Amino acid sequence: MAFTLACLTFSICNSHLLSNKPWEDPLNLFVWLLYAILIFSGMTYSSIYLLKKNYRKEIQMKQEREELEKKHLKALIEKHIQTQEHERKRIGSDLHDSISNKLSLILLKVNRGDTIEQLEQDIKETLLVVRDIAHDLNPPFYQQAFLHVLILMQFQKLAAHYRLTKCCKLHEKLNWSANYKIQLIRIVQELITNLIKHAKATAVHLDLRESQKGMYLLLEDNGIGGVNEHKGLGYENIRNRLFLIQGKMKISSKENKGTKIIICVQNEI
Repeated sequence: MAFTLACLTFSICNSHLLSNKPWEDPLNLFVWLLYAILIFSGMTYSSIYLLKKNYRKEIQMKQEREELEKKHLKALIEKHIQTQEHERKRIGSDLHDSISNKLSLILLKVNRGDTIEQLEQDIKETLLVVRDIAHDLNPPFYQQAFLHVLILMQFQKLAAHYRLTKCCKLHEKLNWSANYKIQLIRIVQELITNLIKHAKATAVHLDLRESQKGMYLLLEDNGIGGVNEHKGLGYENIRNRLFLIQGKMKISSKENKGTKIIICVQNEI
């Protein structure tokens, strides 16, 4: 509407200016003033319209961001709960399979009248198992220790039963937070548990690297392979933990050709 009036006024102004000398007739000044007011009104209306449109768009984008943040937070909470439940089941299984069975065996030997030396040996072994479980739950000095040291300590448990080769390249030692450390240690423990229970391997290779970008971990074995990462609570737990720290996992596994697992975590800073 404003544009139509402006065009009409402009045509009237042109016809009047062509027939009279400009700036000498007061009517010319009035027409030009009216024309300027119409143009200014049109520009003001357009600016207000664009501002309102942009404001509505910003409000919509803000609402969409808030909705995505809510969904992401909900997913984080759900993954965290699933991870906790899996951890409780694993602890219960360790206590039942290791401590409970050993204590039952000790009680049987006491009733049978075995020697004190035999009982002492069994008790010492049970205490060692308790210590290992406690260390797995709360690795000693994990807040002060470097991440690569904690990871290598976990894999050192395999040295007694596997041909273990390690490659550790530290381009830069990152200052990982306590939360990231404990999550990554739990992931490594889960990988080791799956390896011991299912892989039937004799040799294990570990490649660990740290740089400014983050951490890269490769675990390769010569076991039976055939791993399906979408089945089993172990790999589900690993994915949950990686989700919490925005990490990625890739598994390559073929029947009778071993398994290769790659874990990548970006620097949290």
